[in-house]
Amino acid sequence: MSAANQEQRLLSGGMKADAFDFGYLRFSLGAPGARALDRLGKIQNHPDAAVIRDGAARAKAAKDAWDYAHPGAAPTPAPPDDGATQPEDSPQPGPMDLPLNPSQSEKDAGTTASKPN
Repeated sequence: MSAANQEQRLLSGGMKADAFDFGYLRFSLGAPGARALDRLGKIQNHPDAAVIRDGAARAKAAKDAWDYAHPGAAPTPAPPDDGATQPEDSPQPGPMDLPLNPSQSEKDAGTTASKPN
């Protein structure tokens, strides 16, 4: 939906202000969404004006959609590097590096003679 359509639904009462996704305007609708948020952030003559202004301000303050959807939550930090990871320039193991039948390989380790048929 367009930013103008979203804004009209909110202002006409087609969508309750406390259920409106202000983040959609901010993060999915580009410049038109940003202009709609600017207008909504200044609204005065509406029964839910305070809720609308607060929602617009929260969306404008969020740095990304995740931040808007999870207010006050910090992203999970990356685990510390314990040296167990490989350096970036070393090749990553692939499927051909895996043993085909590790239990059989261990039993046959050290034997070079082939089994009779």
